[in-house]
Amino acid sequence: MDQIIQHLTDGLPSLNFSWSHLTRVWNWKGLSAFDIPPLHGLARVHCVNIFRNRGIWVKWKQYMTSESWSRPVLLIPPHEMPALAAWRPDQVVQEWSPNDQSSKLAWVNKLESILSDTSQYGADMNFLRQVIRREQPFFTDGPSIEQVIHDLKAMPSMGPGSLSGSVCDSKLPPDILAQHFPGGDHPEMPVDTLISIPNIWKPPGCTILMPGVMLICKTQPVASVTLSSATMEMPFLVSQVIECHDTRQDVTVQWWVPQLSPVVKSRGGRKTKIVDLFGKWVPFTNLDMGDAAATNLPQVIVNNDEILEIFDLDADGRIPFNILDALCNKHGIDITSLSMSQTHFGNIYRANVLMH
Repeated sequence: MDQIIQHLTDGLPSLNFSWSHLTRVWNWKGLSAFDIPPLHGLARVHCVNIFRNRGIWVKWKQYMTSESWSRPVLLIPPHEMPALAAWRPDQVVQEWSPNDQSSKLAWVNKLESILSDTSQYGADMNFLRQVIRREQPFFTDGPSIEQVIHDLKAMPSMGPGSLSGSVCDSKLPPDILAQHFPGGDHPEMPVDTLISIPNIWKPPGCTILMPGVMLICKTQPVASVTLSSATMEMPFLVSQVIECHDTRQDVTVQWWVPQLSPVVKSRGGRKTKIVDLFGKWVPFTNLDMGDAAATNLPQVIVNNDEILEIFDLDADGRIPFNILDALCNKHGIDITSLSMSQTHFGNIYRANVLMH
């Protein structure tokens, strides 16, 4: 390894190379016992700040240059902090199984036998054998977890001032995790809508017309969806914004279509499947060639006055009940008729309407 680093250093003299061998592996999966929630949507943000302030908090912003942080969200409450601080991961034993070790030692013996001058490489072969047997301290002895924690606490960036959670928008905090480029892969979005944390933080619904949001649009006389010979004339249309501009009165969209679901019947027998407005919606591009050819949808340029609602699909890809209520009460689109709501989720929504 020293020789490889030396070659890199000689070839790239302006760069400072350093290296060390991985001597210890820790079982961090044991942290799952604390039920620390995952963060969904991290790919949408380039700047995440995790800080301690009577608990462990997280906040984020979309770009390094963004002016606004999200609302801070509590990940670890104060009463769980002592148990988390006292927890230590177990060391994972790094060693070959007996079969793997035997095969690698056999390979070293074979390599030694084919070398033209075995006396010249004898010491190197013995070194390889010791590494495989984990007899070389350089590859096995390393810092303990307590030493690692002590060194982390001693780092200058881990002082009291860096953990207060008082982050200035114009200054990069020392404990921030960020990508150091502006990240133009998607436009600026409402910061609180970028990340969701199960059972802790649910992003508010986005009501701003921008790329990525879902739309309910007015239907057209010829608009219909055909799936496996089951056809439904659409009472409304669902799409996702692909491109929009403040100076234009229209948007470019991708149409989404519902899926088939069985009709709920009290009697037995084979159940007919119909297009289910209350079930999961998928992009039009997911359709088979035959269904796509038989489906009639308008052009992908939609005028702004044809947009009825801006919303987000729920976690299961369905239209939320409050949006369906708006279609009925605000826009006068009746979707509770038996011809449309004979499916499982259709029955649930129709019952919800009748109870209210």
